[in-house]
Amino acid sequence: MTIASTTAARANDPRTKAGRDAFLQGACAGCHTVQGTSAAGKVGPDLTHIASKKDIAGVLSPVNQDNLTKWVHNAPGIKPGVVMPKFEGVLPDQQINDIVQWLLTLQ
Repeated sequence: MTIASTTAARANDPRTKAGRDAFLQGACAGCHTVQGTSAAGKVGPDLTHIASKKDIAGVLSPVNQDNLTKWVHNAPGIKPGVVMPKFEGVLPDQQINDIVQWLLTLQ
């Protein structure tokens, strides 16, 4: 599967919509901004183009499903002192996976 077809399949997956909804209705949108959405937080970084970035918080490279999932599960365990809380055990794994799927559509 090509990158373009993977991106298209991800964008059309119902789990991606569930991830978008979870992001926008949960704590994520209170801290992060994503242009074109209701997410307008000022504490965390702007995630509008997260999928096209080189790395995550300067510590995880490349930006991909595995690394984003690790980050959302336990950002403080990867980069001590980061403001983002640990979501492992707080959010169900499926919800974290859905959010990551949506983040990966943000080119």
